[in-house]
Amino acid sequence: MKPLLTNDQIKSAAFRLNCEPEALEAVILTESNGNGFLPDGKPKILYEPFVFGRLTKGRYNGVKLRFNNILFPLSLTGKWVRTLAMYGPESIQHIKLAEAVKLDRDSAYKACSWGKFQILGLNYELCGYSALEEFVTDMCLSEEKHLEAFINYVLSMGLDVLLRKKDWKGFAVKYNGSFQRLNNYSGKLLDHYNRLKKAGDEHRDKALSGA
Repeated sequence: MKPLLTNDQIKSAAFRLNCEPEALEAVILTESNGNGFLPDGKPKILYEPFVFGRLTKGRYNGVKLRFNNILFPLSLTGKWVRTLAMYGPESIQHIKLAEAVKLDRDSAYKACSWGKFQILGLNYELCGYSALEEFVTDMCLSEEKHLEAFINYVLSMGLDVLLRKKDWKGFAVKYNGSFQRLNNYSGKLLDHYNRLKKAGDEHRDKALSGA
């Protein structure tokens, strides 16, 4: 089992960001339901075919992965549409990544959202890394690495101010994109924050471990 975040690590990170621990925890629950790794020890990822298509300029549009008799696109261009992206279950994301790596390794890694905070690989430099491979390696190691990458990203993007103010809509747009409204991202942040504020430490620990 990969090392998981502790309450003390979250509180320390909140101190560095000058925000409430519950604000940070709300992001964790919204992004990854509290767990940065899958049961098999691989980091939780989400493969984004529209990002891969944009990075590869549509060269691989039409390439699909067949899984359980369903065709999943590996590359798409144009306006993002959730139904066209056909994300599928968590269990298929690493299969998609493995197939995309055969087409373009760097673009495949950049097109995945990684770990407990689901940070897009494309943003590895904003997370404090000079090389994409270093980012991917760390995402496979521990939730502490996920947290450090998140802190660097938040500070690089000025998102700490929005967390401090609990400006959920502003944070949602800058962190999750303008389409955040389609899945009520800001509403989920608010709901998680309110629930965590009311909960005791024991309940919060269970929630943040994915239990």
